Amino acid sequence: MSQGEFKKIDQDEGAPLGPLALLLCGFSLKESRTVSSFLGTIAASEHRVVLCTEPMLVQSLGEALTTTEESPPVPSDKLPRAMVLSGMTGAQVRVFLDQYASTQLPRPIFATVTPSNLNFTVRDLLIELLQEHRAMSERK
Repeated sequence: MSQGEFKKIDQDEGAPLGPLALLLCGFSLKESRTVSSFLGTIAASEHRVVLCTEPMLVQSLGEALTTTEESPPVPSDKLPRAMVLSGMTGAQVRVFLDQYASTQLPRPIFATVTPSNLNFTVRDLLIELLQEHRAMSERK
């Protein structure tokens, strides 16, 4: 598949892509509450925190980010730990990443919404993110 690519995050204040939401995979409900609180501390409380559910795995990322479904989340030990940031400017993403350590949560694989990955199924996106993460880890 390998349609994704790493891009430098711009500091521009252009229109952010995607809905105001974060998709969390491999996170517990308690951890998702910590992320929600953290969003308030960085002035991004308008972003919803969405925990990945089983039905979302076969939905597009765009659908998953806008779902209002009430299914229980996939247990945190059943998915790779990943977070997809949506609806943020480059500057907001930088603030988020720079201050994430203050949550004291383990670092996930971070990704942002792109025009191409909005159409990936969540499962395919997670596979892509894991492949990219492994490739980057091997280069170190």
